[in-house]
Amino acid sequence: MATLLREAPVPAELPSRIPLETLAARVAARLGVPGSVLLGDTQTRAAVAARQLLAYLWVEVLGRRASALARAWGQTRGNVTWAAQRGATQAARWQTEIPRWCR
Repeated sequence: MATLLREAPVPAELPSRIPLETLAARVAARLGVPGSVLLGDTQTRAAVAARQLLAYLWVEVLGRRASALARAWGQTRGNVTWAAQRGATQAARWQTEIPRWCR
């Protein structure tokens, strides 16, 4: 057990109280998509990818509830969880900027 704890990654100290709208605006600005796209239902490839990254940040990085994001999107919690899993693949590309987006 001690070995597992030693090898576990230490989570970054990120505040978990950033409003969804603020996080969405930061991600949208960096990805070059309109902020309304992240909280809307547009199905373009860029919009879907941006929402997946937002879901990853909200659920996995900030530890917020998928159900809260699901309500904002008008989706199910399962859809948000799936989007967060897909967003994890994109997150590697943005690792240096994610802490700045989430503060």
